[in-house]
Amino acid sequence: MSRKISSLLILAVVLFPLLCFAENDSAGDSADLLQNQTAPNSKAIQLFLIHRYEEALSEFRTAVASDPSDIVARRYVGACLSALRRDEEAFITFNEVLRMSPKDLSVLKLLANTHLRRGETSKSRAYLEKLVEYDVDGGRFSVYAKGQLEKLQMISSTGTLGAEPLSGQMGAEEFMKTQGVIRFMDAEFEKSVEAFDVLEVQYPKDVMVKRYKGIALDKLGRYEEAVNTFNEGLAISPENAALRYALAQTLFHKKDMEASRATLTYLAMSGVSSDYKIRADRDLEAIDRIESIRLASEGKKWSFVIEQGAEFNSNAASEPKKEQVPAEEHAVRFPGSLYGSYELRKDGPWTLTGSYSYAHSFYSDTLDYLNTLVHVPTATVSYLGKLWDRPYVAMFSSSYVHVSVDEQMYYQSYPQTFRWVYSWVDWHRLTLSESVAYTDYQDQGLTPDSTSREGVSNAAKATNTFYLNDTKDLNLAVGFEFKVEDTQGSNYVRNIHQISTDFGFPVWRDWTGLLGFRYKNSDYPETVLPIARQDDEYLVNTRLTVPMNKNTNLKVFLDYLNNNSNDPSYNYVNLSGGASIVASF
Repeated sequence: MSRKISSLLILAVVLFPLLCFAENDSAGDSADLLQNQTAPNSKAIQLFLIHRYEEALSEFRTAVASDPSDIVARRYVGACLSALRRDEEAFITFNEVLRMSPKDLSVLKLLANTHLRRGETSKSRAYLEKLVEYDVDGGRFSVYAKGQLEKLQMISSTGTLGAEPLSGQMGAEEFMKTQGVIRFMDAEFEKSVEAFDVLEVQYPKDVMVKRYKGIALDKLGRYEEAVNTFNEGLAISPENAALRYALAQTLFHKKDMEASRATLTYLAMSGVSSDYKIRADRDLEAIDRIESIRLASEGKKWSFVIEQGAEFNSNAASEPKKEQVPAEEHAVRFPGSLYGSYELRKDGPWTLTGSYSYAHSFYSDTLDYLNTLVHVPTATVSYLGKLWDRPYVAMFSSSYVHVSVDEQMYYQSYPQTFRWVYSWVDWHRLTLSESVAYTDYQDQGLTPDSTSREGVSNAAKATNTFYLNDTKDLNLAVGFEFKVEDTQGSNYVRNIHQISTDFGFPVWRDWTGLLGFRYKNSDYPETVLPIARQDDEYLVNTRLTVPMNKNTNLKVFLDYLNNNSNDPSYNYVNLSGGASIVASF
């Protein structure tokens, strides 16, 4: 039973003294117990609450004599007799109440507790089960009874009640009657530990005492003491599955996941009873789920991805269709990339991350003048919030991009990007982004006013991703982007409209596939070339991802790119295909 429920039970004990052991009752208002019955005099209640049971008994019996139908007074009579250990008389009184009201929950609880104190677990269990049956609305009586039944099951699982005790140990029936167990069942764990300390002196090798002392210490959050107590028990009985399972639970509570996992694995792999093997297997699965959720919610401080591939390009230099040079048309390209990120600071919903991206593209000898290197350091601030009770992520990134071709700087850019990701239902995700960049090119051409590509760009993009199954490996992403490039040279001022779709799907086992399509229209409104340039570009791409192990994937791809322009100088087609290895950490 959780500490929360235990606390509620203790509170119920304070407020409703007839619902528990008379010896554990505390002073409080008993008016709720009286309900609509004739109330015994206040003097009797006060005497009962301060544990003067003999005097209270006399007062309550007077109340019963004056009104034999007063069920509440009869309850108090039975409670007084139970507190005075006059159990047989108490049973007679409780049964009188049950004859008048067969489903009296308060009396059923008193009977269950009295039999439990006497070590009569089967009788106690029978009354607890009646509480669960009769408290049909799942009220406090049902909650209490279920908790006590669970504890009885825990104790009885140690061994068969009534069995011959081992040397130096109490029998289970005798153990049930001890103050340690009684206090434990009433969630009085401090007093329970004190009672078990006394029992340990008398029975230093009783593993059942050590087990329940350890569990009580665990309930109090005294995890190191609990672990030591369990280990003392295991030193006496190394193969005791109940002790080892209790140890695994405490290790879990103190957040020592690896030690808890190792202890549960030992149980799962050893020849223990099927009951504890099932529990161990179940808890190992739970730990794995909790760890995956924790890592997903907390995230790693750092991440690292490296990729290296090889591909064949039919037209790597994008030669115009009518002017293709066969010697330079085909090439083998070796693309590679490296990405690393580190969480610099996390403060509540805010996270500051630093990252670095590197990419290279090396070509075979005929086109080695196209060899390209890219360096991109980035700082990102993200905020995790809620909108309409659903989470969203807002991110702002500031980057510097440096691109060199054939060992010479080609351009450098300074993109500033805002991105917002929101999922209003589990099967949909919306991503909005806005990116502004200033780009500086090394070569501005012969007449910069018309040939320079230096300037500011602004791109806005929206992507809707639809998840078509529970595992989310069947999905469809549809996006639209509008970009304006306002360059110094009029020939490169352009407006870009792009539509993209990506369909992801499972292939076989954990293999996944992707089929993508892009259409990009580029309009050059200020061109001074003889023909006003406008491009329509089409891209079809396919991907197959095959996991090789936990950290490594194999990717196989095939792409077809076709750029149609009203200026033939910019018409080209390229077919590329290859594979790459991706390692993620």
